[in-house]
Amino acid sequence: MRIHYFLRMWGKSTYQMAGSKTYPPPPMLTVDPMRSTRLKSAGYFAVALVIYSGSGGVIAASCPQEEVFASNWAGGIEDRLGQQKAMPEAILAITRPTGGRSPALRFHINRGDDFSRVANGVPRAEISFSELFHFSPGWVYRIEWEVYIPSNFTFDMAQAESMLQIHQGQGNGPPPFAILLKGDDYMLEIRGGARAQKRAAFWLGSIWPDRGRWGKWSMTYRAEESGLHGGVSIWRAGKLFFEAEDIANSYPADRQAYLKIGIYKWAWKYSPSDIDDRELFYGPLSVTRCRE
Repeated sequence: MRIHYFLRMWGKSTYQMAGSKTYPPPPMLTVDPMRSTRLKSAGYFAVALVIYSGSGGVIAASCPQEEVFASNWAGGIEDRLGQQKAMPEAILAITRPTGGRSPALRFHINRGDDFSRVANGVPRAEISFSELFHFSPGWVYRIEWEVYIPSNFTFDMAQAESMLQIHQGQGNGPPPFAILLKGDDYMLEIRGGARAQKRAAFWLGSIWPDRGRWGKWSMTYRAEESGLHGGVSIWRAGKLFFEAEDIANSYPADRQAYLKIGIYKWAWKYSPSDIDDRELFYGPLSVTRCRE
C-alpha cells in the first residue's frame, strides 16, 4: 500500500477555504507524506489531496458491481423517492432544457416560498433516496450523475448551498458528506467520527465553465465502522479532482445513511444572500456498489 499526497494547480486566480485568508493557487508540488490536509508553503494556502493505491483502495476496487439504482427519469419520479419541497412545481421531470431525448429533473426554490412544512422548515427542494437504499460500511459505492447549470445562473457570493449530500441515518447533526456551490466554486465538505467532530473542506474547481452546459460527475464513497477511515474520490468531466483514503467521512457504524440530490439552502432565511431564486437540473443518475 502506498499513499501519496500532492497539490494540484487548478487554474483559479484565488482559493479560499471557509474562515481562511484568500491566496493565489498553489503550484504543482509533491510533498512529503503527512497527516495534515492543510499546507502553507511559499505564501500559498493549499489543499493536500491523497492518492491511495493498492488492494482495497477506493479506485482500485475491482469487485463485481451490483446495481443499486439507475434512472434517466423517462418514467418520471418514482413514488418511493421522497420529495422535500415547498411548492408542487418545485421538483418536476421535464423535457431536457438543452434538447435531447432523455428528460431531466428540475429543482427550483424561491426565497419567498413557504418552507414551514418542509423538513426542519429550511429552504430546500430535494429528493431523498432513503426508502430505496443505504450506504453501509464494508461496501464501495459508485455514484454517477449529470447536472445542468443554467447559462443565467447567478453566483451567491454571500452563502453556500448543497447540490448532493450523503445524509446520516441516525441522530442529529450535519451531513457527513456534501458537494456545495459556494460563490463561483464547487466545494466538498466531509465530516466523520463521533458527533461528526472531524471536519474538512476542499475546493473542487470553478463553476464558471459549467454554466450553460451539462456537467458529468462521478464519485466513489466508502464508509468505515469508526467513521474516521473511509475513502472518497470525485471526478468531473472524466478528470479526477479529489481522492482521499483514510479520511473521516461518516458517522460511526451508520448503516442507514442515504443519498439526497437537489437544492438545500440552509442559511437563506436568516443570512444575507445575493439571490432570491435558484434553479438546477439533474440528468441520469446511477448508483452501483461492490464488497470491499
